[in-house]
Amino acid sequence: MDDRLLFFVAGILAWLRAIQHSLLNHDRRLSPEHKAAIDEWEKRTPIDSFIKNSRDLGAFPGGAGFRLAEFDPDGTMRCIPKRWEAYYLVDGKHRDLIADMRAAADRCEAQLSTIEPHVPIINLPGDPVID
Repeated sequence: MDDRLLFFVAGILAWLRAIQHSLLNHDRRLSPEHKAAIDEWEKRTPIDSFIKNSRDLGAFPGGAGFRLAEFDPDGTMRCIPKRWEAYYLVDGKHRDLIADMRAAADRCEAQLSTIEPHVPIINLPGDPVID
């Protein structure tokens, strides 16, 4: 895997893993409303298996490169426009790494948006005051 892609992937996976850690170990202590909202979120939110696996494994088998051809179901190889792809293996089957990272980020954003309306705004030192 190219060093630039590896840096990109490691950063996104670290960000996704850090969100749950921050919610459970920091944000729930900000106020009673934060604790209630995050406790409720934790009860109704299943652990995202993609994020959990990337966290638990630290690294997983995969690769990246250009695809120049595909095989039809009958086994015939056909040329396709050159495209770049990154993959990882789950139970020996290829999964699209970028698509799964995007889906995990979308699920994360959707989950966070369910918490936000239930907690008060906390203005930290240096933040603009928001009422």
